[in-house]
Amino acid sequence: MPTRVQFESLIVEGSSEWRALSNESSYCQNKFSNNHFDIETVINAGIRPVSICTDRSVTGMLGVEKIKLLKDMFSLDNMWETITKDLTTEPKNFVVGWNDHFFVLKLELHVCYIIDSYGSRLFRGCNQAYMLKFDDSSVIYSTDRQILCTGKDCCKEYMRKFLSSNIVMKLEKEYKRGYIQLPYLYEKLQVDMNYMCLNAPSPVSSSSTSSYDAPSSLQL
Repeated sequence: MPTRVQFESLIVEGSSEWRALSNESSYCQNKFSNNHFDIETVINAGIRPVSICTDRSVTGMLGVEKIKLLKDMFSLDNMWETITKDLTTEPKNFVVGWNDHFFVLKLELHVCYIIDSYGSRLFRGCNQAYMLKFDDSSVIYSTDRQILCTGKDCCKEYMRKFLSSNIVMKLEKEYKRGYIQLPYLYEKLQVDMNYMCLNAPSPVSSSSTSSYDAPSSLQL
């Protein structure tokens, strides 16, 4: 994991790359007028030698247990079970896309991390990037100090109870009143957990320059 100084440097570099991409009129005028790029656009721009391993990525919905219309959808519990099974000493790195923003989810055998540049997701008014660590010592309590969750699964419950609970509650009320339909729920609650791979450099010959092809696991 990056040190504080390295993390700050990554944020500065990422902001610079984002501004450069924002200045590309072909992106901003045609599809992303709010500069909220999808992950495919960022990857296709070739900013870093990474790719999405689609066979190891998962997509699902938040709020499945709350909104009746979503009851048959792939839930956060389903996604978590899928991405945490068969963990080894080799980390799994995901870029999680939800509601026009992204954060990094890193899974290791005994610990997992959330790395996010959007501080308001941590608490209202926060304007700083943050990293959260969840391991065997992690505990989530209820308001009456009852233990709700322990261990690495606290990461999943953080996503359910802190990242998304407010918007799920709001959409649940609006859905019951008949104000919204399924397409809008997809827009606000769909979660894409994109498994990221680092493209391995091809051997360099005397007559060619290096390129990137076969992906390997991305290390943070």
